[in-house]
Amino acid sequence: MLDVDNDNMRTILFKASRLEEYGQKFFCLLGKLAKDEDSKRVFKQLSAEEEKHLNILKTIMKEKKVDEKDFLNFKAHDFFDKDLKKILKEGPVTALKYAIEIEQKVADFYYASLRYIDDHRVRRVFLDLIEAEEEHKEMLKKQLTGLMDSLLRELSRPQARKNVMPLAI
Repeated sequence: MLDVDNDNMRTILFKASRLEEYGQKFFCLLGKLAKDEDSKRVFKQLSAEEEKHLNILKTIMKEKKVDEKDFLNFKAHDFFDKDLKKILKEGPVTALKYAIEIEQKVADFYYASLRYIDDHRVRRVFLDLIEAEEEHKEMLKKQLTGLMDSLLRELSRPQARKNVMPLAI
């Protein structure tokens, strides 16, 4: 989990903005790579929602005079510690599982951050963001289930079974 111990609200807001920006770019990329229209729609929606979250955080950062130049060492992709190119090459199932993991980690970050935030309005925003990330997770789980069902149907077709290599004897 991303460390928030001893972080002040300004640092937490900055980290949160970077996480939302990462999510927005990730879902935008998944939307471009998706093969079916339903997946494209879901990823486009998630990308747009992450962008809304980012804009909300940027507004608060501006009000709180958070200067991004103070935080040049923080990179959101370091938080997720996985090679995105490798994940995308492994296919849609791996990408969806990773997306679910991202949403969980971001929700965990918001939850852990609450104890360091005294500002009532910012706390309310973080609680709303936790709820949104949980909803995103459920959307992604539904997408993953649909994909798995589709793959199983494909494998159960007689023509598909002929093309499957037998296990070692």
